[in-house]
Amino acid sequence: MHGPKPRSHAFSLNKKVRALGLKAALSARLREGQLVLYSDLNPGSPKTKDMAQHIAMAFPDSKKILFVDGSQRADETLLRASGNLHYVNVLPVVGLNVYSILQHDALVVSLPAVRALEHRLLSSKHPALPALEEKPSAAAAAAQ
Repeated sequence: MHGPKPRSHAFSLNKKVRALGLKAALSARLREGQLVLYSDLNPGSPKTKDMAQHIAMAFPDSKKILFVDGSQRADETLLRASGNLHYVNVLPVVGLNVYSILQHDALVVSLPAVRALEHRLLSSKHPALPALEEKPSAAAAAAQ
């Protein structure tokens, strides 16, 4: 009669509020100079030693680093190379959230991830926004 009753303690946020939080977290990392863009996150070799040396040179002051890959699943070579490094995490762009950004000192993002984030954040503000298309450069247009 007065026993425990199961209930959900889940907390929901509106989509626009989530997008605003993500924008604020990304802006904070950019302002601090802790947001780095790479055209491709493929490390070349799946060796953890090579990845650790590259991270030590690129981020000497960072204690935790988050790599955000633009695909639905993170790159297998990147996962193998960073698998044994306890201070490195790899997320696909769909899994990126405010907590993971604020939990890490540095954020490394691939260009496809930037495009996906741009679409994700702009479409939350303007749902009727068409898909973002990559425009050819002036040199490429002149060559044609």
